[in-house]
Parts: sequence; structure tokens; C-alpha cells
Amino acid sequence: MKDTNSMHSREIEKINQVLFEFIHKENWQNKLLETKAIFIYNTISDDTIQKHTKAIYINNNELMVNVESPIYANQLSFKSQEIISSINRKLKKKIVTKIKFNVGDTNRENNIKDFYADPLEGIKLSEEEKSKIHGILSDIEDKEIKNHLNHLYSSALKYNKQER
Repeated sequence: MKDTNSMHSREIEKINQVLFEFIHKENWQNKLLETKAIFIYNTISDDTIQKHTKAIYINNNELMVNVESPIYANQLSFKSQEIISSINRKLKKKIVTKIKFNVGDTNRENNIKDFYADPLEGIKLSEEEKSKIHGILSDIEDKEIKNHLNHLYSSALKYNKQER
């Protein structure tokens, strides 16, 4: 029984190490915080924000928000510093420094469809990159966890290729 527990414990340690290295090496810590900032914006309880806007993405600390009309863009621009402070306070880090309001799609039901769309689908990894991932994950025995981590690493490498 101890052997099973120690094997399980070593595998968990390896998974933790892989995730820690991945998040820090690939600089995904800020990307995770940016995603959380978008979520925070989209869950603000203000009626105008909930009914007439949708946060889309963050670029260089600027939160891009779609609004239904220029009237809402103008109205919310007066609240932008308050919104920025609220988001950063909840994140405990200064991630958003500016908000840009653009007239565009505010249908939040599209979020689920957008979430499952794979923007990296057409980007291919080289055999060398695949081999590198295989080497990093070689000590992990649980197939399901290994597959998830493989997908995570593959996505990170594809994302970095897309950024270039």
C-alpha cells in the first residue's frame, strides 16, 4: 500500500513541477490573470455593464470591451477608472490600466461558442517540439492527466508561434 501511495505522491509532485515550470517559463501567469480580469468585468453587477457590454480581450494592459452603442461607450468611459480599480483590486495586481470601448457584439451567449473554438487549430508543431513535450511528460503515468498536460503544452507552443 505504501508503494502505491509513494508512487502516487511522486506523480503528483512531477505534475506540480511540470505545471509550475509551464506557467512560469511560458509566462502564462499574466495570461491567466488577464483571463480572470475579463471574467471579473463580465460579472460586474452594474446593470448597464451586464446588459449592454462584453469584455473581449486584453492587449498591453488595455481591456477591450464591446458596447451596444456609442451612447454606452460614452457613458461608461466616465466610469472606466472605477471599473479598472475594482478589477485590479479583485486581482490583487495591476493588470488593467485602460479600457477601450468599441461598438460591437455584446451577446454573452456567444461566449460559450467562442470558448470552445480553437483559434490555434491551423498551427502545427514540429517533430522536435512534439519530442520535447513527450520528454517533459514521460514520467507521468496517468494517461488522462498526461493527455491534458500534453494539450496544455501544445497550445502554449502554438500560441507562441502565433504571437511571432
